[in-house]
Amino acid sequence: YRTVGTETGDWYLPAGGELQSIYNNRVKLNATLQALGKTQLYSGSGGYYWSSSEGTSNHAWNLNFNNGNWYIVKNSTLSVRPVITY
Repeated sequence: YRTVGTETGDWYLPAGGELQSIYNNRVKLNATLQALGKTQLYSGSGGYYWSSSEGTSNHAWNLNFNNGNWYIVKNSTLSVRPVITY
């Protein structure tokens, strides 16, 4: 994944702790994303994001942005939100 001004490999899927920080700061992040005309973090139907953290060799953790609950699942279609270090 890459965007204008970035290279392949700059973006990555956040680990569980990073995704939790995004969730904890979602109100401020959404205000900034909205001001920039970018896609906001969402809640409501489908408000789940994958983390890169494995629960087992066959399961990974995802965070529900509706309520902050964590789930460990397999074979589910959920959203991803790549992040970049700056």
